[in-house]
Parts: sequence; C-alpha cells; structure tokens
Amino acid sequence: MNALRILLLVCFLTPSAHASPPDATMTLAQAIDYALVHNPELSRMQSNVEQAEAQLGLAMANFFRK
Repeated sequence: MNALRILLLVCFLTPSAHASPPDATMTLAQAIDYALVHNPELSRMQSNVEQAEAQLGLAMANFFRK
C-alpha cells in the first residue's frame, strides 16, 4: 500500500511530457485516473517496486531456509 501512495505522489509531482490536462474542472478521482494514464514513468516505477519485492522475497526465503 505504501508503494501505491509513493507512486501516486510521484504522479502528481512529475511533470508529464505528454498532453496537458483538459481545461475542465476534474474531480479528485478523475485527476488520479488522468495522472495514472498520462505519466510515462509510472510503469517503470511499478516495475522497480515489483522487482524489489521479488528480491526481498528471495532474500527472505534464503534467510529462513537455513
């Protein structure tokens, strides 16, 4: 859950190189959806989080196997 919060925070703080948001007023849910779709770094960051979680799982497995 913390990873999701970090990703959402980065979504709002990282300027997107793609289209700017529409001029109409958006709700919070619409703004989050827009940020998730239009942030090119989000999928890379999600992959990094998943890779770190996998590495942690391997380390824990090796630790408890002994």
